[in-house]
Amino acid sequence: MKYRIGFVTNSSSSSFIINIEDLTPEQIEIIKNPREKAESLGLCEFDYPDSWWIKSDGRRIIGWTYMDNFDWIRFLELIGVPMHKVKIGPGGYGSFGLELLEREGIDVNILRDFKDE
Repeated sequence: MKYRIGFVTNSSSSSFIINIEDLTPEQIEIIKNPREKAESLGLCEFDYPDSWWIKSDGRRIIGWTYMDNFDWIRFLELIGVPMHKVKIGPGGYGSFGLELLEREGIDVNILRDFKDE
C-alpha cells in the first residue's frame, strides 16, 4: 500500500492552454502519448496523465481536470515546453480551476481528442 504525505489535491480542478505552434514535434508526440515519458520522469507514483482531458481545437492544446492528481504543469516544464507561452488556470476546488476555459470562450463540447490529431 502506498501512502501519500503532504498536500493532496484530489478535490481540485485545473486547466492549461498552449498554442500547438509553440511546441516542437517531439513535445507534440509526448503530449499525445504522455504516459511512458511521465513514468520515466517519476511523475506517476500516485496518478497518471490520463486523469486529464487533453483536447484540441486545431490551433491549441487545451487540458483540464476535476481531479488534479497528476501534475501536467510540471510535466510540461520537464519536457521543455516554454512555460511563458502556456496559459495556466488558477487551481481551485470544484470547477474554480476551469475559469480559464470559460474566460477564453472555449466550448469543451466541440473539442477533439488531441492524440487523434
